[in-house]
Order: sequence, then C-alpha cells, then structure tokens
Amino acid sequence: MFIVPEWVRAGEISAKETELRYWKKTGLVKGSDIYDNYLRLFKLDKNQFKDQVVADFGAGPFGGILGRLDGIREGYPIDVLANEYNKMARSKFPIVPFYEGRSTVVSASCDAIFCTNMIDHTPYPDMIVAELSRILRPRGRLFVHLHLRKRYELNKVHPFPWSEKKFRKAFKNFHITSLMTEFPDWVNGNELHMLWAECEKPGSKY
Repeated sequence: MFIVPEWVRAGEISAKETELRYWKKTGLVKGSDIYDNYLRLFKLDKNQFKDQVVADFGAGPFGGILGRLDGIREGYPIDVLANEYNKMARSKFPIVPFYEGRSTVVSASCDAIFCTNMIDHTPYPDMIVAELSRILRPRGRLFVHLHLRKRYELNKVHPFPWSEKKFRKAFKNFHITSLMTEFPDWVNGNELHMLWAECEKPGSKY
C-alpha cells in the first residue's frame, strides 16, 4: 500500500537521530504525564487491563502507556530504538527491539496494544500493521492515534500523508469499532489534525 520514496530511505537514519535528540533534550524533561491524556482520549481506566498482556508499539524511553496501567500481567514496550532507550532506564518494563520487521513478542500473545503518535512517523507502516496483527490475539483490542498530514506537511520524521481513507485501507484486516478525528491535537498540545481509533482483531478468542 505504501511505496517508500528514496528520500525517505535516505533520511531514515537521520530521522532516528532526530527522535533521540528530542527525548534527550526535551522529552525526558517533560516526563510521561502525556500518557494520561491518551487514557482520557480512549476513555479508558488505568485499572481495566488488570491481569492482561499489553504492548505499546513505538513506546519511547518511558515504555509508553504501560507505566500508567495498574495490575497488568505482562508489559511489552516495543521500539526500533529499544537499545538506546533501555540505556536511559526510564521504563517500568524492558523495551523490546523491533528489528527487520519483527519483534520477539510471541504471536497472538497480547490482549491489547497501544500504538500512539507512532505509525505516522515510520517509513514502513505496512510492516508495523503486519506486526500489530501478528502479536495481537484474536478479539484483542488495538488503540491507534496518528496525525493526518497533507503532502506539503511531510518531512523526514513524517514521511507519508495519512487520511481517514488511508487508515481504513491500512487496517482493513481489523474490525474498526470506533474512529474519530479532531483538531487541534489536545493530547500532544499541537496544531495538527489527529485521528484515533479502536480496533479489534477478528477471530475466535478460544
């Protein structure tokens, strides 16, 4: 679905360096309170994932939303920069590397996955969607947040123009139970259009 332009391939390493610089200079100081905003966005309670296996894809150094959830059985923060983030020692759980299109998380092992402000940053969104589908169990819940950008708004860390139509096509193998768009993005405090959705992986739970 997504064809990776040459300028995106060339800028991939630079984009990772940009992400690391952000966390070292700004993100670590700001802290992890932003993940409470994601709970409010999806109308979730920090206790409702008790005894479940939960992953956060594109978790960052804090381990994403997992540090805000109480009583989960296992947590898998996943990130392409896992090695660098683990050195920062800010995550409650060890951050799992995502390397060459795959993590070490067992297939169909996650009851829920969060993927917030991430998939619009990757040059390989189809690869991410495939991995989300692989590790989520049937009837598992997927919570996605991304920014909708026009072509003139693209850069090395936002390489593809997303729209609601493209989102629905990319996640066509999931059952989209809810989808909303809003401007501005109050979750991250910026002047961007955001889309958020809750999806379910089809199939039998047992």
